[in-house]
Amino acid sequence: MARILLKETCRVGEGSIPMSSSKVWVRIWKLHIPNKECGVAQDMWAGCPHSTLHTEICRGQTDQGNMVQLFENLMHKLPEDALEFFLVQGWLIWNQRNLVLHGGNLQEPGRLNAQASNLLAEYKEALAIPISNGLPQSWYPPEGPLYKLNFDTTVFTDMTTSGFGVIIWNDRGQVMAALSSKGPAIMDSEGAEVLACLQAMEFAIDVGFSKLVVEGDNTNVMSSISSTRTDWSRLGNLYDDIRCLAGRLRHVEFCSIRRSANGVAHSLARYARHLSEDIVWLEDSPPLALEALYLDSISMAN
Repeated sequence: MARILLKETCRVGEGSIPMSSSKVWVRIWKLHIPNKECGVAQDMWAGCPHSTLHTEICRGQTDQGNMVQLFENLMHKLPEDALEFFLVQGWLIWNQRNLVLHGGNLQEPGRLNAQASNLLAEYKEALAIPISNGLPQSWYPPEGPLYKLNFDTTVFTDMTTSGFGVIIWNDRGQVMAALSSKGPAIMDSEGAEVLACLQAMEFAIDVGFSKLVVEGDNTNVMSSISSTRTDWSRLGNLYDDIRCLAGRLRHVEFCSIRRSANGVAHSLARYARHLSEDIVWLEDSPPLALEALYLDSISMAN
């Protein structure tokens, strides 16, 4: 009867046993019948690199009535690393049982020990990798006598055109100038961002600003603009034009920001879809970007 119950249970690849059947399993394991022990588990624990774990498990085969009791006993006697290794071993044994049950091949127990070590090491390495908190970046006004220029672009694939958005602020977060402009069809995001930056710089110089902090949300583009190396790519001439314009300013800084800190410029770029000609605002807040402006004002207050 015990063999029948064992056979029926193994036929279902479950990872846990209902509490109502726990007494049945305790009784089965107390019966004097052969083949109650798992040979794979015994061989695996015999080759375990944790000597304390091997000793306690061998002792637990006679001292403990079931797996729960064995685990409770090990919790009080094993160091944390050995207990972790034991749990991974248990999972691998269970997984090996299900693999064989469904037609797979039985692996060498020693290989399972090596696999347990590798899994633990991989998991601990993953835990050591710092995780970004993912918090959105907020917009902040410039310091001192500087003005902040934010720009962005949007590609309208259905219209074979693009849109540029530019906004310039003072150190109190007040809008000094803004632009929404429709541009040519552009095939990739880098080209669109470079053209947007070029137009933003031209706009800022035309309306009379000479001390700028320029912010864009394309990291590669902002890094290339700041680089002093010659750019031989297809966009190299555009990068050179931007640097040439920067040379005409009394002060300029180029910074990369997240999209969450570039909301107003993004709204202006999207609005260009509806334009037939450029729209410019001077010392006035663009009505179409009021929501993004409100969010930026909240971040300033905080």
